[in-house]
Amino acid sequence: TTIGVATHGVNEDKKMQQIASSTKDGKGNPGNFYKVTDPTKLPAIYVKESRKISQSFIYDKTFEPIRRTVGGPMAGLSARNQLPGRVEAILPHGDGVEVIVRVGGSRWAAGLVEEAARALGLAPGLGVTVVCKARSCRVAPATAGPGWAGCDFS
Repeated sequence: TTIGVATHGVNEDKKMQQIASSTKDGKGNPGNFYKVTDPTKLPAIYVKESRKISQSFIYDKTFEPIRRTVGGPMAGLSARNQLPGRVEAILPHGDGVEVIVRVGGSRWAAGLVEEAARALGLAPGLGVTVVCKARSCRVAPATAGPGWAGCDFS
């Protein structure tokens, strides 16, 4: 089952149509593409499509999972740790800002220059993706105070 939502535009519509036509049901039929111009029609589309997939079925043929490439701002990144979250706060921090992001039950902090935070349109409540890529990390006991040396792992 694939459900895709994209921004407006001819190019995005073509991408979504391509996804719909390449997605097949158990009988080999292509998926459906809906160009929604009236948001009040979304519930009816959802009900129609969910009825199709709510039927139980067993797929007993061998299949090979397909890894699709990531698009948009995450395209081309080799970072494997991409965590969806929501900005909780943006706090002044030295010459820049510290962006506090809620990811599930934890909070992450990212240091940015103020200009970058502004350019990204970061604001409390905004959905974001925390991308983590590091060759090393520092671990300190929860009881350690400021200035603790920690241990580096590479």
